[in-house]
Amino acid sequence: MTLFLLFLVHGVFAQVDPSFYLPDDTVVDQDVPFPGEYSGHRFGWWHFSHDQLVHYLDELAEQSPKVTIGEYGRSHENRPLELLTITSAENHRRLEQIRQAHLDYINGRSSAYVDQEMPLIIWLGYSVHGNESSPGNASMLTAWYLAASQSQEVEKMLDEAVILIDPVLNPDGFSRAAHWSNMHMHQAQTLDRRHRQFREDWPGGRTNHYWFDLNRDWMPAQHPESQTRLKLYHSWKPHIVTDHHEMGSNSTFFFQPGEPERTNPRTPEGNFDLTRRLAHYHARALDDIGSLYFSEEGFDDFYYGKGSTYPDGNGSIGILFEQSRVLGQILENDHGKRTFAQAIRNQFTVSLSTLRGAMEMRRELIDYQRSFYKDIPQLVDQDPVKGYVFSSPHDPWRLHHFLKLLDRHQIQVHRVKSDYQTQDQYFSQSDSYLVECDQRQYRFVKSLFEKRVHFTDSIFYDISTWTMPLAFNLDHAPLKSEQEVSRLAGSLVKGVEPPSGRVVGGKSRVGYMISGTYYNIYSILHELQEEDITVKALTKSTSVATSSDTHDFEPGSLFIPARRQPLTPEQIHGFLQEMAGERGVDFYGVQSALTGKGVDLGSWSVVPLEKRRMLLIAGEGTRSYSAGEIWHLLDHRYRIPVVLVKPDQLKRINLFDFNTLIMPDGSYNSWGEATKKKLKAWLEADNVLVAMEDANEWLHRKNMIDMERKDPSESDTVRSLPYNERRKRSQAQEISGVILRASVDPTHPINYGIHGKTMPVFKDNDEIYQNTGNPYDVPVMIGEAPLLSGYLSDENLARIEKTPYCKVHHPGGGTIISFTANPNFRAFWYGTNPLFMNALFYGSLLR
Repeated sequence: MTLFLLFLVHGVFAQVDPSFYLPDDTVVDQDVPFPGEYSGHRFGWWHFSHDQLVHYLDELAEQSPKVTIGEYGRSHENRPLELLTITSAENHRRLEQIRQAHLDYINGRSSAYVDQEMPLIIWLGYSVHGNESSPGNASMLTAWYLAASQSQEVEKMLDEAVILIDPVLNPDGFSRAAHWSNMHMHQAQTLDRRHRQFREDWPGGRTNHYWFDLNRDWMPAQHPESQTRLKLYHSWKPHIVTDHHEMGSNSTFFFQPGEPERTNPRTPEGNFDLTRRLAHYHARALDDIGSLYFSEEGFDDFYYGKGSTYPDGNGSIGILFEQSRVLGQILENDHGKRTFAQAIRNQFTVSLSTLRGAMEMRRELIDYQRSFYKDIPQLVDQDPVKGYVFSSPHDPWRLHHFLKLLDRHQIQVHRVKSDYQTQDQYFSQSDSYLVECDQRQYRFVKSLFEKRVHFTDSIFYDISTWTMPLAFNLDHAPLKSEQEVSRLAGSLVKGVEPPSGRVVGGKSRVGYMISGTYYNIYSILHELQEEDITVKALTKSTSVATSSDTHDFEPGSLFIPARRQPLTPEQIHGFLQEMAGERGVDFYGVQSALTGKGVDLGSWSVVPLEKRRMLLIAGEGTRSYSAGEIWHLLDHRYRIPVVLVKPDQLKRINLFDFNTLIMPDGSYNSWGEATKKKLKAWLEADNVLVAMEDANEWLHRKNMIDMERKDPSESDTVRSLPYNERRKRSQAQEISGVILRASVDPTHPINYGIHGKTMPVFKDNDEIYQNTGNPYDVPVMIGEAPLLSGYLSDENLARIEKTPYCKVHHPGGGTIISFTANPNFRAFWYGTNPLFMNALFYGSLLR
């Protein structure tokens, strides 16, 4: 085979010779088809779509006894998530025995895995970002090479390893990106990066169907792609997991380790050492093909929610690879001309160097993974915290979602067998749970539960904290003694069942109450209104009698009258009975509209709710992550319809078809005075506008709201600093994701369903605003000494105290509700989702 890859035919780049990608003296089985052979597409030229890729891999598995393929899940758009298993024929015959022996060994149950010298488990993962195309295309080349190569080295690899290839972790984004690149290919190639092929339209192919970054979802696990992958990952517990990416086009190639000071403290030092040793194999392989690279710079291993760091917290060695992006076929950057084929070759080369290094480091990798789990009892013994107790007494649904999260990460959970009380919290036996530290997932338990405010570095590639009980706004407390844990720990939770519900008190001739504290109250409200059933909201507390007892209801609770409805009282009762069972909520049949204390049910304080007709701005000029989080929350989680329109569509639609407008984070630079005028006229009809983060800047510039920035204090310009420390000092002032304590007024409609006068909120932007105007219009305010977890510089800590998290405006009619931070962050901030949903559903109550 010739070694030159690209040649010109009448100015057009032609077929890439397969030998360009391969090690010298490669001999392959000619009966095993090369990528592109079935589809007729030139490999290394066209960007293969997901369906083409899957078709090829299916055929490869048909042709080669070394390869099997299986579907492990489906994406949001119902594309298959597939895993290839490539190993020797002998290993295929005993695959389940190998898998189980491996798990038994790392869990200390059996030594058969090492006694019989069973294979390593190596997972190669590609293209979690859909528009990072070279990894997914390289997965086909890697699979073909392992199946077709007749070299002794590869035969030895397949004897000594089970290689799991996850070819495309994000099939929806991958297909979107491939379509974009291919539809803009032309015969006379241009290298100009301003060309449309290199600049995707909004939202681009990076994200999944709902515009989420799946490389941040390994820990939150809120999407089907991640949920099914986690199940598969834990069924294998690989020794090595690779995570193949692309980075900015004006770069070379990166491989881990990342910056040494920014490794998660829960990751053993041996992980970094092994990663650094593997790096020498990548360096030699890339040197051999003349590719430049760098390591231990820029990227880090701190946040456990990424594909290269989640394995670090679970006993594997996670390795990140980042290739300079090409997007099309050829692009010029500061390092010269780069082709798509060269990007694929680099990804393929480090795939092989990973396997080569793993084979030579086999014993060390096996010993490391065993020690990762074997060391846990000693770590638990040294830890002053022995477990955590948690509950959500007013909302079983947030608790349910939290238990599901723990289950996805194989964390053992106990029911508690008695009540428990701390100095300021009470945990009832009926609705509380306990997680012991003394379990196989100790390190990950600590990562999810601990609060951390002290760090060895002040710079973070991603967020600095993710304390999950705070994100879910759960009551929780550490347990400091083994005796406490032993006294409280009841039976293990086997399977997470959804909450149950019923109609308490039977059929009512007056109506039915439901608490506003349920996380799913908004989907219930929407479903009732879809049936044209009148629903009223309590704006003041009350206490109502049922046939068996008296029950208190706080503001935000809902009242469904039994009469003057499109259904008969009997039908209303039947409808609510069915809903209670399906939705896991309790309705209370009311004996009388005259209450024992609080407002009566015919009061002006029990307000009919108008059905919301929602419009979400989503397109160029908005941040796709923000828009996607809102779309996912409404559409996927609550099943509430929302109309999505591009910013430039607004001038052509009748805004009065809607009563709620959502502006996600964004610049809105394309909107001018005409849009302002249209919005003001719409607001004067008592409509509601909800603005997120930077959207408030546009509204402020147009004098529609008063949101003045609270600027940082002047830096000391006299002080001398080294030039190369300048960027680091600037980065240390960024707010990279912190959890803060906020004060709330539970009687305010924005805070309906929130118990207590404080709650945790998340902030990952530098937008801090002055606290001016009417104090009643700041329903959620960052408090004094607010830092609960994460890194916040002293300057930012002083600046952020007593500033608005949420602010309400009344611009001469209608209501504008401003959020200065994101209550829907990455779909796992269940605790603050109600603030946003209240703004949508109860914003019209703000007068």
